[in-house]
Amino acid sequence: MQLSDAPDMNRVEATLIDIVFHSPTGPWVIGCFKNDTGTFHATGTFGHCVLYEDFVLHGQRVPDVEGADFEVRQFTSTPPKSTNALPGYLAALTGAARSSTVKLVAHFGEHTIDILERSPDRMYEAEIPARDIERIHKGWLELRSNQLALAKVDIEGIPPHKLSKLQRSLGYSVDLNTAIKEDPYLIYVHFDDMLFSSAQSLAKRLGIANNTLSAVKGAVVATLRREAWLGHSYVEGKPMLEACAKLLKVPKEDITTLIRDAVVSLTMHKIIHVEDRRAQLTPLYIAEKKLISLAVEWSQFDNDGMDDIVPSEEMGVKLLKPMKLKISDSKQLAAGLRALFESRFGIVQCETLEDQITLTKAINHTLAGFGTDTVFATYTCELADELTSVLGERACVLTYAALVGLEPDTGVPIQRAESPISTDVVVLVAADALGVEEMTNIMEAMPKTGRLFMLGCPKNMPSLTVGQPFEEMVKVKDIQCFHASFWLAAPSNARTFSSKIWTEGLTPIKEFLPGEPISWLSIPREHIPNVLPELIKGVAGALKIDPLHAARVVTPSTRALEPIGDVQQWLSEGIVKSMIPDSETVKFQGRPFVKGLPIVIRQPLAGADHPAFSVYTPSDITPSTMRLESRSGFAKQISLHDRIDVFPASVMTPKFIRGRIYDFVVLIVLKEHHNLVTQELIATLLNTTKTTLVLAGEIEGLEKGFAHRLRTPARSILTQWVTLDVS
Repeated sequence: MQLSDAPDMNRVEATLIDIVFHSPTGPWVIGCFKNDTGTFHATGTFGHCVLYEDFVLHGQRVPDVEGADFEVRQFTSTPPKSTNALPGYLAALTGAARSSTVKLVAHFGEHTIDILERSPDRMYEAEIPARDIERIHKGWLELRSNQLALAKVDIEGIPPHKLSKLQRSLGYSVDLNTAIKEDPYLIYVHFDDMLFSSAQSLAKRLGIANNTLSAVKGAVVATLRREAWLGHSYVEGKPMLEACAKLLKVPKEDITTLIRDAVVSLTMHKIIHVEDRRAQLTPLYIAEKKLISLAVEWSQFDNDGMDDIVPSEEMGVKLLKPMKLKISDSKQLAAGLRALFESRFGIVQCETLEDQITLTKAINHTLAGFGTDTVFATYTCELADELTSVLGERACVLTYAALVGLEPDTGVPIQRAESPISTDVVVLVAADALGVEEMTNIMEAMPKTGRLFMLGCPKNMPSLTVGQPFEEMVKVKDIQCFHASFWLAAPSNARTFSSKIWTEGLTPIKEFLPGEPISWLSIPREHIPNVLPELIKGVAGALKIDPLHAARVVTPSTRALEPIGDVQQWLSEGIVKSMIPDSETVKFQGRPFVKGLPIVIRQPLAGADHPAFSVYTPSDITPSTMRLESRSGFAKQISLHDRIDVFPASVMTPKFIRGRIYDFVVLIVLKEHHNLVTQELIATLLNTTKTTLVLAGEIEGLEKGFAHRLRTPARSILTQWVTLDVS
């Protein structure tokens, strides 16, 4: 066994595989342990220990010779990290049949403990007997939850499930009360639904300064989460130091040494991963590495033993007849689809959302002719509704969250490798709006006998979450990639206009022509808040749509020069005054809300049918509760204790518009925002509107330098894994 060099105390990590002797009069135990170097016996006061737990033992061999028993003075134990040992551990802990715990762990894998803690009702998914479900649930609650009672944590506001998970991470012999008081950022570091400001308040209450290891660990994680929020998967060394110093409001020199120690500690606890001086949150590192591996693997699958869904030329043209295309166009499109269907996994590059919808209709008609079980999926409710209206009620259209069965409490998808999606073909529409983790979850959930096709626009802005995986995968030579422009008829008006954005730039039109893909409307700065609502109502009236829900206003930035300051608030006040003048503003959870004014909620409040970042409308607000309604009519009551992250929806930033579709979109342009209006932004917004994109505000000179404004791609290490996997 490998021991430390300390003369008085050695440290050994091992798994308890047998209890040789347990004193009938006390907690003294002789245990047989196993690690990478072999098996050994250890003696000590272990109390109630369970087979297959992982231990960190501190003590000495007595006598100090090879093969002697290890006398334990201190220890820490946790449930086994290895999923191979988990079935035996749960069987020993709860008395359930080993066959049942094997099936449970096989189904949920590394998420098993989280399921027991947060969603025990989901154990039925593993198809184990009800009596064993009861034994496992009861045994876990009775025999492990009492560890928290021993901890006697007296810090208010920390939910029991978080304390339980933290106790498992740190070890059951660790005094949580002391640990949290010494390191108040522990909860923030281990759980991503706590605000950094809340962690700072707790630290201040406990007397922990900003120039301490605890605070710097919190700042490192906060920086990585903020960058992930902006779409980037990693942060390099120097920017990390600068960001942490700014966040903690301390000189860089004060935390230079601490940040090294913080990174080492966070890496050791697998909160972050560091490679080549680039730090990542561990889940993002795992997702990026796994995504490319899965994509390359799927690209190598063949159609041996698969149902034939490749139509002949004549049959392909007949199946496309409902689209009422010219014969030559039908032949061209059918030929493209035949090439796609000969693949098990394919990526289709499109220039516009209109092209994606055309292809989606063609795929639907063709596969319906074969009786193929097909699921069409996209990220947002808005685009899912649009696809349903285009394809008809008989088509199966799901949001991403519904496709993988994303469960709100644990975040563990129901559909995974252990329980894949039950379908023949999955078609992802607007796949460019999916981030790295979402794309990985879908590929993991695909049945190995299925087919997966992704449609998207690689030149659009980064995804709604993290990264630009669709664009990155387009570059991988081993992944089958197609160009929709070769399959479709002569360039449509939308495709031609989109192409000109990249080749010719913007061409202003003096008149306001809402029939054009881009409409130009100059509005003096001081008149924008009053003119904007009238513009929205006028265009919405002509289109006969709801101005608050079927149209969207976008601002390139949330901040502007004074006296404007907060752009979203500045514009929203005018919208409320003009469109919902009788609504009063009510404070809920410390922030103002207006009845009838749409908002974006980061959390998946209503489960799989209403994924993260869905739009809701407050229909009733009091100081203690708020009732939210979705576009589908679903209602959810929110209390003061429910954690929700809220963002304006009536005036969105570009990040939140991703993956959605509206009847028309208005981009408000201020002089100081001209450099933010890039080709990438305009192309993305053109792919968000069904009719026109209105450029309104201080638009004079917007076209100058437009083609030379740099895009801001998401930082990602996907290309690193591309190189490794392809080679």
